[in-house]
Amino acid sequence: MDVENHSPFPHMVIEKATTPGRYFDVVIVAGSFALAHGQPVLAMDEQMPIQCVDRYVGAPESTPFLEETHLVVGKQRTDVHVLGHARPLDGKPTAHWPIGVRVGPLTRTARVTGLRAWHWTPLRGWHLTKPEPTTAVPLHAGMAYGGAVRRARYRGPATDDIHDDRAFDTYGPNPVGRGYLGDAELDRAQFYPAPQIEGVQQPVRDIRERYAPVCFGPVPRWTPQRARHAGTYGDTWRAEHFPFLPPDFDFAFYQSAQPDLIAPGWLKGDEPVTLIGCDPTGRIDTRLPGIDLLALLTDTGGLAQAVPLRLDTVTIDLDARSVQLVWRRAVPKEWGLRKAMLAAIPAGPARRGAEQPIHFHRNRVPAEVFGG
Repeated sequence: MDVENHSPFPHMVIEKATTPGRYFDVVIVAGSFALAHGQPVLAMDEQMPIQCVDRYVGAPESTPFLEETHLVVGKQRTDVHVLGHARPLDGKPTAHWPIGVRVGPLTRTARVTGLRAWHWTPLRGWHLTKPEPTTAVPLHAGMAYGGAVRRARYRGPATDDIHDDRAFDTYGPNPVGRGYLGDAELDRAQFYPAPQIEGVQQPVRDIRERYAPVCFGPVPRWTPQRARHAGTYGDTWRAEHFPFLPPDFDFAFYQSAQPDLIAPGWLKGDEPVTLIGCDPTGRIDTRLPGIDLLALLTDTGGLAQAVPLRLDTVTIDLDARSVQLVWRRAVPKEWGLRKAMLAAIPAGPARRGAEQPIHFHRNRVPAEVFGG
């Protein structure tokens, strides 16, 4: 398929299958913008590439998830991810401080701390030590409540795979976190690392209490939040549907953001962005770029149709001081897509074709991947 990209952003077209007989050409565009206070984000001279693989801190089986591949068929709503480190005001070492992220209708708040631990003393029992002053706290799941404890009675092959239930007692919502100790017999002489990100309304206080993990990066596919949407994989699936998705697969599976950072629909662009406690200035106020990505799609018969790409992923990288937006459109294979012409245009009042595409051919509208 030919692609004419008249936007300043990198693109990719991939083929994806969902249920039996449903194949899609997925058009993906990713735009990178510089994060600055007091003005809308501006396109970067050097654009970041489309993310083709998952990215972790280290080994995938035992370290925090940092960034998910962009190569999925589609999302029903917009995900917002925040990567990198939160930094205190003026960069001065600080024991703890509040942070907050707002993107359009979405808000998530937390309290971050320096290094602290569970410690036992005769007078206080198990308690949290005072957090050490710090100049940066990573916002990934490794700093949130969770963890995996090696089972003392395990006698199998040596492994560091924290997802191996035989070898590890893991906290399902976040096996890579810190603070969860399960039913392990604790050594009173030890210091056990505690979470450095906690909820404002539910601070971590009790070593035996379970807490919801609080972080700002993407959620891995195998966590309960996402896995419950993956569908049923059993004998019937193997016999009747393999290698396709099962009939009860829910496209909500592809939503990878923290629950508070999943929009009720697709963001449009030009939404306000506020970051508090995330960098040494204390506050950043800006806006997402007010642009639309449009595609003029031409089929093998030469008939054309203009359709909007959906803004389904926003990634704010505090360390790189950047914002990356991903727009996407899945076109059914039976539509016979031969050529796509891509353009970025200023967003404005609703235009004919913004939600219901302009049809240049009769009765052949490329349906959305979701139920179309």
